[in-house]
Amino acid sequence: VLQSGLVDNILSVVEGLIQQGIGVVGTVIVAALVLVAGIFIGRFVDERVYDWAWNNDLDKRAESTPAGAVTEHSDTVATIAGLLSRYLIYLIVVLSAVRILNISELQTIVQNVFQLVPNVIAAIVLLVFGVAFARTLGLFIPDLVNVTSVATRFPDTHFGEVLGADEETIGRATGLIAEYYVYFVTLYVVTVTLTITPAAQLLLEGLLYAPTLVAGLGVVVLGAIVAEHFATQVQKIEAVDELISQPFLTGIGQGLIYLFTVVVALSVAGVNELVLAVLLLSTVFPLGIGVALALGRGGEG
Repeated sequence: VLQSGLVDNILSVVEGLIQQGIGVVGTVIVAALVLVAGIFIGRFVDERVYDWAWNNDLDKRAESTPAGAVTEHSDTVATIAGLLSRYLIYLIVVLSAVRILNISELQTIVQNVFQLVPNVIAAIVLLVFGVAFARTLGLFIPDLVNVTSVATRFPDTHFGEVLGADEETIGRATGLIAEYYVYFVTLYVVTVTLTITPAAQLLLEGLLYAPTLVAGLGVVVLGAIVAEHFATQVQKIEAVDELISQPFLTGIGQGLIYLFTVVVALSVAGVNELVLAVLLLSTVFPLGIGVALALGRGGEG
């Protein structure tokens, strides 16, 4: 009886081990099939994404964006897009296999990674659409701005001559500002999506200050145009020479306009009031008057 009971116990243990082994082998086979299928699917998707990116000329479009600085070959963007899609599928497949194997030590890691996958996909989609939209603005805005009087009159100003500007300079600058602002907005949204908090906060501060800085530059451009318009109007008044030298009056007037322009531009840009006052008294006022008198055009012709 004792021997019979011992044999039954041994058989019971062996049977349990066999059943567990069969279960483990089945699980391993399923996980292996998932991995093999994932490899083929990843390669297939890689090829399809590459063909789509190449046929839609994404590489040519990328040449005119910041990505053009790092694209050494003609198919760089298409290759990267294909590889990203392939390895994203590989990642999902590996995580699925780990979950099938039910390895308890990896379950927490797998769960955390699976929670990140939707955010990563969303970030990639946002990045693609953001770059496309930024590039569209960069191409559209210059043509819109170049037909304005500001763009056509700026090259004739003192600042325009110093910068060697032409009638398309303002349009190009405006287009670049808008394009890169959208780039940084896109980057900010991506960092928020991926919960990269320090980078998101830094980008947000820059994005909030950028419009203020652009407004200050706009004030400078408008001030230069007003100063040039003032000089033109003074030249048309012949009676001015009977009262005061035309170049002197033009220089004084333009100097005051430049002074007012600098004050407003710095104020708009958020310069500290005390720093602004010191700067005006020590530098801007004497330089503004001096430069205006030297460059005054009242006596030209």
